[in-house]
This record gives sequence, C-alpha cells and structure tokens, in this order.
Amino acid sequence: MPSLLKNIVNAKQKEIREQKKSVPLESLFKRVPCRKYPLGDLFAALSAGTAVHCIGEVKKASPSKGDLNPDLDVVKTALTYEKSGISAISVLTDPRFKGTLTDLKKVKSAVSIPVLRKDFMLEEYQIYESYCCGADAVLLIAAILSKTRLDKLLRQTHALGMNAIIEIHDERDLEKVNLGRARIIGINNRNLNDFSVNMGTTERLIKKIPDGKIVVSESGINSRRAMLFLKKIGVHAALIGEGLVTAPDITRRIHILLGKKHD
Repeated sequence: MPSLLKNIVNAKQKEIREQKKSVPLESLFKRVPCRKYPLGDLFAALSAGTAVHCIGEVKKASPSKGDLNPDLDVVKTALTYEKSGISAISVLTDPRFKGTLTDLKKVKSAVSIPVLRKDFMLEEYQIYESYCCGADAVLLIAAILSKTRLDKLLRQTHALGMNAIIEIHDERDLEKVNLGRARIIGINNRNLNDFSVNMGTTERLIKKIPDGKIVVSESGINSRRAMLFLKKIGVHAALIGEGLVTAPDITRRIHILLGKKHD
C-alpha cells in the first residue's frame, strides 16, 4: 500500500475509534429502523438508458492537490448537479478532502437522486453510519481492504439495502472482488504511487469484468471526448469531481460532458 494511502488509513482508524466514543455502535443499531431519508437506487440510476451517466462529486480539496474549491456550497452545488442532468452525487466525508458527514446529510436532504458516501471505509461501523446519515451507496476501496473484509463490508451494505461501488486500480484489486456479489465496479485511473492519470487503466481492466456489472470510470475525465471514449469501451458512468467543482460554469461543463452543448 502506498505511503500516503497507508497514512490516511492509519488516521481513519483513529477517527473511527473517536467516533465510536461519541456514537457507539449500539446507538447506530437503534437508528437503523428510523432512517428518515428515502433510499435511492444507484444501480438502477446508472443502468437506465444507453448514455454514459455522470456522477457529480462534491469535492472541496484533495490530499494530493490541496484546495480545489474550499468555499464550495455543498447544497447549492448538489442542486446544480441535479438540475443539470447528473445521475447521482458523490459526497466526500473525509476531513482530508474538507468533507464531513454533515455535508452528506445536507445533500441527501436537498436532492432526489442517489447519493454516494465517498470515504475510506474500513469497518462495518462506517456502513451503519453511512446508512443512518442518508447514504444510498458507499465506496469500498479494494486497495485498503483484504478480500475477506471487502466481501464482509459489501454484504453488510447490501443487507441494509444500499449499493456499493467497489473501486479497483489494478488486477490485484480485481482479484479481491467477489464478482458474484458485486454489482458496481469503479475503475480509478489514478496511479496511487505517483498520482498520474491514465484512461488506459479503464480500457484495460473493463475487459476483465464480467457482463452484467455496472462499470464506473474515475479520475481524469474532463471532456466530451473522454466521455465518448468511455462509451465506446462499454463504461456505464463517469465519476467526476475536480473537473466540475473548478469549472467557472458548472451547468455548462455538465452539459458539454453529457453532449447537450458543444465546447
């Protein structure tokens, strides 16, 4: 595991321990039947039609690039995404991205499309936490989980009625995935060692994923040309964050990506 990722995981484990002190797992169990948010279906949203869907990410910063849009209004941005034709919204809740669980709750309360919690998920505690805070889906990163742990978290996610995007970066990650259970596979084009981006990663790995799965391409997608390339190789959706939150006109950028307007 790359050093930056290892440092993030270590910090996340500490954060989980602290969170458990303030909100014990038993307390989350009691909240599960009382979830106040309607449950959206990410799989269905990304399966509809034949066009490449766009998952818009609410992203203020990143560990590698620093601030992207630190004053981003998460609710206003989410509503803009929805009105502009985005199929689902990804909300970063990790502090290294200047995200919070409050952001997740606010976005879920404001929109009607599925909402994904994007964080470094390590324990079942976080799955219950995500559900109670309004997530319709979670991101499970294969690179930071053992094969057994990944499958356990996936089963728990499905048991609560949520979907999961299982994120892979290479063939080793794909070997950890229970393809009989997984429904949505995310292919991250970013190299975890040097942070370079190569769309060829999606092109290579999608050939190894069985039919019937929803494939989401992540990182480095910032043009209509890239979206057309993804459609050509059989991708169902693109997760886009930086390219949207740094755009002078978010609506125009989305319309260009979706082919509703020319650049």
